Amino acid sequence: MANPGPWRRACEQQRAQAIAGKALVRQVADWGPEAGTLVDIHTGVHRPVTYWLRDDVRAFCVFDRDDTQVRVYSCSQMERVDGLEKATEVVARQFFLGLREEDMRKGILITMERSAHGRHVVQQGHVGMLRAQLMLLSKSSMHQQDLLGAIRAINAEFLVHDRPPHSGDAFCQLSDDRDFEKSISGVFAGGEDWPPAACPVPISELSTTLDPPSPDSAGTNDNGYCS
Repeated sequence: MANPGPWRRACEQQRAQAIAGKALVRQVADWGPEAGTLVDIHTGVHRPVTYWLRDDVRAFCVFDRDDTQVRVYSCSQMERVDGLEKATEVVARQFFLGLREEDMRKGILITMERSAHGRHVVQQGHVGMLRAQLMLLSKSSMHQQDLLGAIRAINAEFLVHDRPPHSGDAFCQLSDDRDFEKSISGVFAGGEDWPPAACPVPISELSTTLDPPSPDSAGTNDNGYCS
């Protein structure tokens, strides 16, 4: 039997990863509500919360016991999901956030898109948008790995199925292209060559060409104007 080609092997590996990812998502969703700790990345305040992952709507839910509200964070609006040990903004402030080494191994950081759950802030007279970031401490490093893998598996599904038909065009700066076309349209419309030819006047003669005539050397023509 002939060995499968690299393309077929890659497809089989991708299919196996997708099946394993779906199984992990179902496993984490079957946990139900889990107790955890939410850490404010700006103030370092620790608050007990209850969290769970919903497989049906592809969302991560957090119940804050202080304000008794359930906040739903869609996985499709998550920009980045990292473990705390890999999150540079957390590692740099580990001491000020009151995080131990054990906390770093069992926590995750979810960074939402700027348009999702962001809030307006005023600093030095300027209004800006502060994106939402969730720092969650689970009860163990095993739970952290499973939760991190399940959310990433859901995000991978969105990248495959919700990709627009012309996603590559999103990275093309069309405004810059239009400005460039406008700037050179007059050159080509006038029949001039592009790029322009070299300066016809030698550099050594530029000083004599550009210097204005002195009053003594300026003469007048027959009409009385300066020549």
